[in-house]
Amino acid sequence: MQRPSLLQSLKTALQGKEVIYQKKRADYSVDGVEAGVVVMPGSVEEAASVVEAAGREGASVVAYGGGTKMGMGNRPRGVDVVLGMERLNRMVDHQPGDMTATFEAGVPLSEANRRLGEKGQWLPLQSPMPERATIGGILATAYSGPMALGYGLPRDWVIGMRVVNADGRVTKSGGKVVKNVTGYDLHKLYTGSLGTLGIILEATSKVAPRPQVSRTLVARFGFCREALEASRGLLKDYASPQALVVVNGVVGNLVGLGDGWTAVVMVEGRSVGVETRVVKAREYLGERMEEVDEGIWQRLVDMPWREKDGPTVCVRYNVTTSKVGEAMESAGAEDGVIVDVGMGVVRRLWWMEGDISKNDLNMVAGRGEWVVERCPPGLKEGIDVWGEAASVELMRRVKAKLDPKGILSPGRFVGGI
Repeated sequence: MQRPSLLQSLKTALQGKEVIYQKKRADYSVDGVEAGVVVMPGSVEEAASVVEAAGREGASVVAYGGGTKMGMGNRPRGVDVVLGMERLNRMVDHQPGDMTATFEAGVPLSEANRRLGEKGQWLPLQSPMPERATIGGILATAYSGPMALGYGLPRDWVIGMRVVNADGRVTKSGGKVVKNVTGYDLHKLYTGSLGTLGIILEATSKVAPRPQVSRTLVARFGFCREALEASRGLLKDYASPQALVVVNGVVGNLVGLGDGWTAVVMVEGRSVGVETRVVKAREYLGERMEEVDEGIWQRLVDMPWREKDGPTVCVRYNVTTSKVGEAMESAGAEDGVIVDVGMGVVRRLWWMEGDISKNDLNMVAGRGEWVVERCPPGLKEGIDVWGEAASVELMRRVKAKLDPKGILSPGRFVGGI
């Protein structure tokens, strides 16, 4: 709902700049909650002015990057202001010798890596739809793909951050050098908080040299246990992969891998070392092994989020690696399954017709930590998509300190924070 006093406050804060869009409100809905007004700041200062003005009005503010993962989290209690990141799209700094780079939050991952690639470097993160997914959005959601096995999680790459807090103050944490030792690593607190503690405006990250060679191997199996046993052998003794997932036939048929259980393996690095590991993998897998185009990785990362034929529901389980087999075997014949064997991450996908009730999600209970990553907005009423978090009371205290009025993405995080 539009609020005249809020609109006037925003116009005053932005000194008449034409960056307030009222006709685009429906395009920036968050889980079906329409935005009251959409604002596209073009600088850190403008973004801070918007949040400060909204705070004075007691208006809620939700950051919006490329929109690829706005369905994550609980439904927001309000979206008075959408703070769009489209115009915060610059590479602020790149120090190839120090292997660091600073990007504004609205830079898409593919564009960041295109710029870094000019110097033979990259930021080894994965996200669905990388041409739209922004650096800020990836950090706010802490989203990681199969390459986390070899390269680490998003928080492992961030060394500094500029954030606008709930009162409109811009704060910095960390720095622009790898050996930064002063202050608290608050940027790790903001990473994964879904914009509920502060809105990420700029991030400085370590970067890595592009690997000389990247090879993708697949091996198909008739039974789940065979695929799991072979994958564990590749992890431990044969390939030392940068990524390794196992998918079942439901997912395999949608991404071009076919029926049965398929292990998909990424081996990267210097050419001689990669060749040695591929030879060892071939000796281990025999005739089962074949090489495929590396594009399969993006198809797998996109699978749970595909707009046209993606699943109705996607639930991510975090289990110990010893429990991965149990989680795989519990899948039904019509479930899609994507398993990161080395990280203990199991994604189960369901395509459901008609209305879905909360009872449909009871199937996820009792399987350790889980998060409903994707489901219809209506299904989120009455459930916490983050499951049961043991540290929720600590999180509430942190939220109360950093956002006492509760204006930043209200309700979207664990426990309705």
